[in-house]
Amino acid sequence: MEGGIYNKKLFFLYYKIIVFILQKIIFHIKLGTYNQWFWTTLFEYCRLYNNSSGKHNCVPPIWLF
Repeated sequence: MEGGIYNKKLFFLYYKIIVFILQKIIFHIKLGTYNQWFWTTLFEYCRLYNNSSGKHNCVPPIWLF
């Protein structure tokens, strides 16, 4: 039962993140700045990823695409 509760929490967390990203994408498409927002976000992710892992390669998260 504990695993099921944990999975539900994880699912809702992912759901919230995905909805938030979709809202951002729709908002920026309306503004016409989606490209700029996307590349800025990707750059920030790469910077954080490189800082945290010590690697110098950028692996974008699959769910951004």
